[in-house]
Amino acid sequence: MDITDNRRLNLTDSLKIEGFENLKRIRIKKFKLISLEIRNCSQLNEINLVELPILTSLSVTGCSNLTMITEL
Repeated sequence: MDITDNRRLNLTDSLKIEGFENLKRIRIKKFKLISLEIRNCSQLNEINLVELPILTSLSVTGCSNLTMITEL
């Protein structure tokens, strides 16, 4: 799943992703997120957080296959 800032999608403050059991990769780019919570995505193995300059809280639970978190 790629989530990239555009004019139609305005994510600010917090985002919660939960229960996507077949999700393997998340890439979130160029949003003004302060908090990100990812829960119960059992196949998730990679989280790529690109250009999230004000992110101060990251919570990941129930993602037993997670092997990589990249922040730029």
